[in-house]
Amino acid sequence: MKLIIYSIPYEISNEAKKINALFENGMEEFHLRKPGYTKLQYTNLLNRIDAQHHSKLVLHDFFSLAKRFKVKGVHVDSKAFDGFFGRLYFKSLKRNSDLQITTSVNSFKELKRLPSFFSAAMLGPVFTKFSESNIKENFDFFELRKLVKESNFPIYAMGGIDLNTKKNVERIGFHGVVLQSSIWKSDDIFNAFNAFYIDRGFDIQDDREFRIA
Repeated sequence: MKLIIYSIPYEISNEAKKINALFENGMEEFHLRKPGYTKLQYTNLLNRIDAQHHSKLVLHDFFSLAKRFKVKGVHVDSKAFDGFFGRLYFKSLKRNSDLQITTSVNSFKELKRLPSFFSAAMLGPVFTKFSESNIKENFDFFELRKLVKESNFPIYAMGGIDLNTKKNVERIGFHGVVLQSSIWKSDDIFNAFNAFYIDRGFDIQDDREFRIA
């Protein structure tokens, strides 16, 4: 399964260096989500992330920066597709660029109505809370597994994801997981990431250490 990391919504110390370190140690995709940031703050943070990693970035705001920084894609609110012009805009964006377009949903109903041109969808919160493997009451295990299997694009689980709930993620058949709090609110974000990285069976050196350059 694929690991996707979301940024924490607020500013943290040495954030760009930490993001670069995570990339250098195996992070496949990073979503930049800073709802309170201005375009200038977004730009400044992007400038501090090594250019070699920009192709693994997904922007949640200020899509006009996507071309400038040659990022992997953009992440949109599913409600953006409720109107005709919203659908037209993102269809055009997809057609005229190599950008991947992802979105987030929190119900079967939303998931079922998504257009087929999405690159991926994030579904959640799937689990009740950390350290529990219980799926939330509004999700039926067997229907969820059927939807994930029959989807036209990859579906990733988010919300309450830890090493315990990951087992149910695998049983359902999700293509991957979205991590945020389990990484950024850990006492050691690198060890937290490393635990997921190793547990998922990646080829990794036992003596590898995370370093912030």
